[in-house]
Amino acid sequence: MTKPGPYELLAKIMIDVHGSLQEVKFLEKPKTFELVFSDGTLLKPSSEDDRKHWYLNHRQSLLEYLNAGYGGDPLHVLTFGYSGTGSHNLVRFLKSCGFTSTEFISAETHAAHQELPFVLKADGSRTPLSLEAGKHL
Repeated sequence: MTKPGPYELLAKIMIDVHGSLQEVKFLEKPKTFELVFSDGTLLKPSSEDDRKHWYLNHRQSLLEYLNAGYGGDPLHVLTFGYSGTGSHNLVRFLKSCGFTSTEFISAETHAAHQELPFVLKADGSRTPLSLEAGKHL
């Protein structure tokens, strides 16, 4: 059995703790997005406060990641956003969470997707998002 990569392990840990990843809210380019899990947890990886809060409440999960030999800050792999190098990190994480359509997340195609903000569902569907209300349109 092969050892899961850091993104695959992070996805497994997050799903074990919070249930399935329901949607990703892409708020601003290129780094601000929120992960919404089935237990109601909303996590913004670019927020240092969100990451610290998650680690304080889920020390055992953090240890599982560190014991796998990856070290450091597991959520940091998602802080690079969804353009350039960060897009590869996010795509691997989302695919490991069961998302089927991630082709728009890349440096090459990002310029063609100026319809931010929007919500991405696991089936690949996208819905516009109102930032004022934080609600789906």
